[in-house]
Amino acid sequence: GPFISTKSSSALTETIVLQGKMKANFEMTSNTASNDTVEKDYKIDAERVEIYTAKGASLQHPVSILEPAKFSIFYYQKIGEVHLTDLKFVTLTPIDLTISMQNAALASALATSISDSFSTNKETSEDEAERHSISAREARRIARLDSELERVEDIEPMTPSEHSTDVSVHAGQQIEQMRKLTRLKMTSPEVILTLTNDFQGLDEALFKVIAMNWVFGGELDYPGASASEKPCFGFNMNTSFLADYFDTASNRWEKFLTSPWEITLNGSRGPQSRFHSKRM
Repeated sequence: GPFISTKSSSALTETIVLQGKMKANFEMTSNTASNDTVEKDYKIDAERVEIYTAKGASLQHPVSILEPAKFSIFYYQKIGEVHLTDLKFVTLTPIDLTISMQNAALASALATSISDSFSTNKETSEDEAERHSISAREARRIARLDSELERVEDIEPMTPSEHSTDVSVHAGQQIEQMRKLTRLKMTSPEVILTLTNDFQGLDEALFKVIAMNWVFGGELDYPGASASEKPCFGFNMNTSFLADYFDTASNRWEKFLTSPWEITLNGSRGPQSRFHSKRM
């Protein structure tokens, strides 16, 4: 069904509607002994999902943003010797997306506003940290108390409860040091991106880019917090591009690229086998 965000009090309110049919399946496997989730398997199937803008609560003068599309999303996670995360996004129909200049400007303004709010909070927290900084006398006192506690712990024997706490701390460190493997795969038969100019009150088409048989795959291998090696990664992408522009004189689309422009990108970073010398 449609999901609408609008104010019924104003007839001139612009409404963004997300409409379609979705089917979701969620499966989780937990360890009863530790009460931890060890496996997750999520799947979402969507049909005829579309996005459009309209005027007022009665949705007059609809303008399409995303044409009806059919896609599936798969998410799988398993925690064992390796923390595995697998994400797949597959579109079964072409993705036809239309972006207007006003919507692009609005998205840019929202992104800038959100970024500025986070930076303001960060500066405020840094100022508070500076105001609550301790003096040199208090720092020396804390250091003396810490040394006294260490001397007492060396003399007194550990109780069974202290042993159990130490084991839990080591278990938490093992989880943080676990190897993490993340895989991503995306496929689509066709993706069409159209840009329109609506600053003058009319939707005037500018150009469109078509990506055919788009395939992307990537993998990120993170060895763990305690490992000295840096993360390894690999990715590949293959697609063919076409581009058209709208000729206002003839009032029709004209070819900008006369033939498909095929692009293949590959990148990887493997384990570092170079010998490290103390002189370097």
